[in-house]
Amino acid sequence: MFSKQTKQMDYEIARKIGRYSALKFISVGLFLAYFIMATLVSGDGIYKAIFWITEVHMNFILMVIVSIITLYVLGYLFGGLAGIDIVIKHKNFIWIGIMYSFITVITSVFLTCLVSFFRATIQDQTMNENLIVDYIFKPIFIISVFGFVPIVIVGFLFGNQIKRRALTQG
Repeated sequence: MFSKQTKQMDYEIARKIGRYSALKFISVGLFLAYFIMATLVSGDGIYKAIFWITEVHMNFILMVIVSIITLYVLGYLFGGLAGIDIVIKHKNFIWIGIMYSFITVITSVFLTCLVSFFRATIQDQTMNENLIVDYIFKPIFIISVFGFVPIVIVGFLFGNQIKRRALTQG
């Protein structure tokens, strides 16, 4: 009986470590994403580079907000799973951190794209393969290409932090 409670407590601690780390590194990842976008528009001057988001269409800003909310929710869920995989199941922290980082980002992009896709479908009242390509496949591809290196770096740091926090608490 006591060992079952201890085991459950270990799972909760592992989830908590993973969730905390995920939320922290999602914030880092969002900063990197913003920095990448600022770098892409930096030819127009430093002011435009820093405040590029203020000059985009309101629909885009709404999708950014949906994406951020989705990222934090998924990070909370997948972070707990990553914590269990690294702390309890002793899986490779590098691979788990990178894997869950990719899963979180791609799932968030997909769900955000679905919202955008359905919104466009309702507005246009048509559905064709161009909408699917434009609203789902292209954004996932673009995020995968431009985000690959940052996701790997953040994923490595994420997995490493879970492992280090578990060692200091254990």
